[in-house]
Amino acid sequence: MRRVFSSRYFLAIVVIALFAMMSLPAAFGQGELGGRLRGTVVDQQGALIKGATITLTNPGTNSSRTATSNDAGEFVFVDVPAGTYKMTVAMTGFRTASYDNVTVNLNEVRSINAKLAVGNTTEMVEVTGEASSVVSQETTLRNTVDERRLEELPLNGRDFANLVLYTPGVMRGAGGNGQGSGFNVEGARGTVNNFLIDGGDANDPEVPFGVATDVVANGLPIDAVSEFSVITSNGSAEFGRSSGGTVNVTTKSGSNSFHGTLWEFHRDKSLNSRNFFDPVGQKSPFIQNQYGGIFTGPVIKNRLFFAGTYEGFRQIQTVSNQIFVPSQTFINSINTALPNGALMKAILQGGFPAATGAGSTANIGTFTTPVDNGGSQDSYFTRVDYTLNSKNQFFFDYQYSTGSQKPGADGGTVPGTRVGLSSLNYHGVANWNDAITSNLLNAGSSSAMSSASPPTRLRRHCWRLAHCAVTGHLPVSRFLPTPAAPMASRR
Repeated sequence: MRRVFSSRYFLAIVVIALFAMMSLPAAFGQGELGGRLRGTVVDQQGALIKGATITLTNPGTNSSRTATSNDAGEFVFVDVPAGTYKMTVAMTGFRTASYDNVTVNLNEVRSINAKLAVGNTTEMVEVTGEASSVVSQETTLRNTVDERRLEELPLNGRDFANLVLYTPGVMRGAGGNGQGSGFNVEGARGTVNNFLIDGGDANDPEVPFGVATDVVANGLPIDAVSEFSVITSNGSAEFGRSSGGTVNVTTKSGSNSFHGTLWEFHRDKSLNSRNFFDPVGQKSPFIQNQYGGIFTGPVIKNRLFFAGTYEGFRQIQTVSNQIFVPSQTFINSINTALPNGALMKAILQGGFPAATGAGSTANIGTFTTPVDNGGSQDSYFTRVDYTLNSKNQFFFDYQYSTGSQKPGADGGTVPGTRVGLSSLNYHGVANWNDAITSNLLNAGSSSAMSSASPPTRLRRHCWRLAHCAVTGHLPVSRFLPTPAAPMASRR
């Protein structure tokens, strides 16, 4: 009785979360959360076998899905989370065929054909050579960055979005960190890319400039990313939101084993070269720390799993900021006898610091001063997966990040204004997969998000047999003056 109550209680929570997000007033269709696996079942003579039972099992959680071959001997699994699976094919009068290490990649259609031998179903035939048995059925130009690449590729700053640049057809955009996502796909503008996290919309609500969870670093910890795909051309209709590329991210879930990792990266000025504008023999202060960890495991084995990550970012940096100011020659040339001449001269003298260097003309001078370019960010991510039975799986994830950025040399601000960015972002997804029959899957998904952008944008919900998508944008971030205290006091 206790187990039944727990299952119903958890189901009620998930249903409430889904409908709570659906109460937000429309949405673009959610992106597929996994890949597809299809194939054909035949006997040793090549005759098609109808009614064979194909079971796909995740070894980490022991969750499974089943399909039945049709009149043409064909079967298909849709929206399979990316990972490695074990597949068995059983049919009365034939030996059961078992395939280990069947890999499913995000947004990829793969094919594996099964050949059954006559015999008893209790007899097991293990088929090896997965690489030659599973072939990709590609119609989309894309690149997949899996967990191994995320761990092993060099990545300064631990921002997974930088790995998008490894994709053919993707180039770093002009303007650096200005408006736009920072990269162009097949020549399209940087503001027309599409970002999805676990199928939920993760675009900035005002201008799509990237994953709308960032403050100083990427707001989604890289430890939380299972893999992501970059679709550059010929994407399916579900990715029709934007004319550029689509970055589709899936996150990690727990398994039947506990896993944990702690890490830290430290940088300081000891190995840095002197900035061009620094005084001779001196280096601008610089200390940067990134640290965090991940912990995953089961709450109830084979049933309820969790994953939690944290990533912190602290940067203490002083940079030499050079701005253009009116030269003393120009100020002296103002005729105070003219109307408003004295007022204009007073404004220039009081509103700008005195020039410390020469500019490109006699009327323009330069002023150089050290300014605080520090920043901080804390990012959290949690995910809960629940397997009610072989036909119903749920998950809920929530990402939260908060931080602040000093202006430093960005934006050409006049030193002393102390204007910086303070932001709070979140992104949440609730998902329910219901295998109604062996050939009919209902995938319901709902998401909500807020990002560092003032406008409020709410999108109405939808509910469809294939996907349900709800996305809400709520204004939580704001542009505020930052305190005068140095970053060291907030560590």
